[in-house]
Amino acid sequence: MFKKIIAVALSVVSLSVASLPLSAAQAATVKRVSKGTTQSDGQLIFYSYNVPSDTKAFIKVQNDKTGDSTTYRFSSFYNHPQSYQLGAGTFSTQVGVQVKGGSGYGSSPSVDLRNSAGRYERIRIKLSEFSSYFNKDGSHTQTSHGESHKFIFREEEPDSDGTVFSSVLCIYSGGAINHVVPDSKGEVELYVSTNLGTGVDFTTEFHYDSTYSSGGGGGLTSRSIGGLAIGDCDPNGYLSISDATMIQKYAADLQKFDSAQTRCGDVNKDGNIDIADATELQMFLAR
Repeated sequence: MFKKIIAVALSVVSLSVASLPLSAAQAATVKRVSKGTTQSDGQLIFYSYNVPSDTKAFIKVQNDKTGDSTTYRFSSFYNHPQSYQLGAGTFSTQVGVQVKGGSGYGSSPSVDLRNSAGRYERIRIKLSEFSSYFNKDGSHTQTSHGESHKFIFREEEPDSDGTVFSSVLCIYSGGAINHVVPDSKGEVELYVSTNLGTGVDFTTEFHYDSTYSSGGGGGLTSRSIGGLAIGDCDPNGYLSISDATMIQKYAADLQKFDSAQTRCGDVNKDGNIDIADATELQMFLAR
């Protein structure tokens, strides 16, 4: 199963590559856990949620200009955020996991730290409410070569023939990279940017390790999670005039919002959703 990026060709402000839309009738819930942290340009924050303390997952970050790279192991910031000052530039990343035969990893989203400054809040979401890629328990069922396996985004116990399946889920938002494992409710906590238009994307890596061989089981390089970027009220993963129209309707009591839309609709962060938010979003789109 090869990784792939699905391009979106739209004459709007695109937040990411393709998302998997859900039914318009399905409500999505966002719970703010904390105000989070304030980052500066050039600063990259890592966070791990619900991962084992001995996780074998890692991420390689390479400066696109100098070629210098550093590999960070997620066990180094087990269940607490950790910031690194890398400089205001662009960086390529590779998410992977340690296996018997060495390291298994593939391409992952790039990170632009030139305009990443701002507040990053910590939120809790149920993954299946935001993307049909995920099962209700937060896992993902992957079919490769005619066989299916439900990956749970951590190293699993050996199966009947001794094969160990490992998987990694990372969620990106501006200058934040979250390595998360869904909990028993299929929920995760993550740091996301509150800057208008900053998208939220996820990447996955799947690997297996048996007595006789090791290999990859596919994964995604990047896919957007609609309804988490400030301004994305529709929620389809990108900003357009449709989002501004929804805010106007909400302000006129012609539209109802769930908690995710309420968070996205407060564009100017003043605690209210009104015509001022729609105007600011329209001005952003015009730029």
